[in-house]
Formats: sequence, C-alpha cells, structure tokens
Amino acid sequence: MSFVVHSSSLELTAEEKLYAQEKAEKLLHFSKQAKTEESVEVKFEIEKYNGKDKLHQFICTITVHIPGKVLHAESYGTGVYSVIDDSVKKAEIQIKKEKEKHIHL
Repeated sequence: MSFVVHSSSLELTAEEKLYAQEKAEKLLHFSKQAKTEESVEVKFEIEKYNGKDKLHQFICTITVHIPGKVLHAESYGTGVYSVIDDSVKKAEIQIKKEKEKHIHL
C-alpha cells in the first residue's frame, strides 16, 4: 500500500499534506483485497480566477489503484480542506460501487 501526495503550482503546508494522507488512508479500508497491491495518489493544483472576486480555485484529484481498476475523483473549490473532503467522498462512492459489483457476481 502506498500513498503519494503532491502539488503543482502551490506549496501545501505539512498539516494539509498530513490531512490529505489521513483521508486517503481511510479509502483503502473499504477494500478487503490485498492492500499491498493498492495505492492512492492525491494531486493538488491551483487555478487563478480572472473574475471580480479574484479567488483562487483549488483542484484536488484522487487516484485509487486497486487490482483490475483505476478510480479517479476530482473536486474544485476555494478551500484546500473542503476539496480534499469532497474528493474523498467521491472516491468512497466509487469504491463502494465497485465492491458491490463483485459481491453480486
């Protein structure tokens, strides 16, 4: 089992990286398959708005590699923690759906 947290065009604090890693680790608890084959990658980017508010938009992409599948979840928002939470929720849904497919076979 491996975890990779990286960012491009912005510098994450140690707390933000730790938060992302803790959330990503929880994703693998949904799977009962061999965890040595699984990995989670969390990628952060920043996009600048040219609108009136001139806010930055964070993009969080979570990629989960499980045996036989690669799942992607992406979220956009103005807060680092909120985009992490949204991406993790989306990834959880995908993992649960994948698990249900194999249970009903």
